[in-house]
Amino acid sequence: MIDLLVRYLHFLGIIILASMLVAQHLLYSANINRTQLARLRTLNKVYGAGLGIAFVSGLLLWLAVGKPKVFYSTGGLIHIKLTLFVVLAGLSMVPTLFFIRSAKTLNDDTTAVTPPKYIIGVIRAELTLLVVMPLVAVLMANGA
Repeated sequence: MIDLLVRYLHFLGIIILASMLVAQHLLYSANINRTQLARLRTLNKVYGAGLGIAFVSGLLLWLAVGKPKVFYSTGGLIHIKLTLFVVLAGLSMVPTLFFIRSAKTLNDDTTAVTPPKYIIGVIRAELTLLVVMPLVAVLMANGA
């Protein structure tokens, strides 16, 4: 039963990651006012929670519950998946730092901040990684 709960949490974490990234992508604009920034920061916090849930439950699936640890550890795919996850987590710091810095500069709803164009590129790169990671997971689960 624990195995099923951990798998569910893992999927839930991944769904949270994907939905928060899509929401950030949709809310992101050329000029961001204080209200939009507050929403983006909330989405980013939920994204961080999803990242944590996916990471902890993934570690539990690898090391504690489900298939034996050696099943996933024998191939190189676990290293690819972990590397993709670390890159994803690292990339997520770029928008997070921008949201934190921008919150300090916006005083009221009449002002807006113009975000750098690379932020949207980072969000798109994160979405791309989230498309690739399940493929690696499926290959791993099938013993490839």
